[in-house]
Amino acid sequence: MGSIIARAHSCQIMVSGSSSQLWFVGRKSDVEVADYLFAVMHRAVEKLSWKEYATYYYKVQDEGDVTRARGYRASFITGFIHRLSQRFEEEKRKMYNDPTGTALVRVNKEAIAVADYIARLGGKRTLNALSRNSRTHTDGYRRGQQVANDLNLNANAVKAGKANAQLG
Repeated sequence: MGSIIARAHSCQIMVSGSSSQLWFVGRKSDVEVADYLFAVMHRAVEKLSWKEYATYYYKVQDEGDVTRARGYRASFITGFIHRLSQRFEEEKRKMYNDPTGTALVRVNKEAIAVADYIARLGGKRTLNALSRNSRTHTDGYRRGQQVANDLNLNANAVKAGKANAQLG
C-alpha cells in the first residue's frame, strides 16, 4: 500500500532491508500527505478487514462450514489495495486531461526530481507485498474491492481536520 500511496502523491518509497520500515521520498508537502494517508489507510484496512472477516465468518458458520472463511481477510486486503491503486490511477489520468497542462508538468518535474534523488542514494529497493499469497478467496477479494470503491478519496476528505467518517 505504501508504494501505491507514494506514486499517487509524486513520491517513492525506500524500504529498510532489515525491517519493515519504509520512508516516503519526495517534496516535503507531498511526503506529509502520503505519510498521513498511509497511516490512516493502514489503520482503516486493518480495522475493516477484521470487521468484514467476522461478518463473513459468522455467515459461513451459520451455513455449517467455517473452513470457507480461510483466506478471506488476506484476500479482502489484497482486493482493497488493488482497487485503491486503480482509483488513484484513475484520478491521475483525470489530472493528465487538465486542459492547461500545468498539473502534468508539475507532476512530471516532481517525479523526475524524486527519481534523481533515489538514484543518487544508490538505487531503489522494491517490495511487492501483494505477491505473497498465490491463493485468492474470491468473496474476500471482491468485498475488499467494493469497500475501497466506496471510500471518499477527495482531497477535502483528508484535509477536513477530522477523520473521514468512512475510515474512522
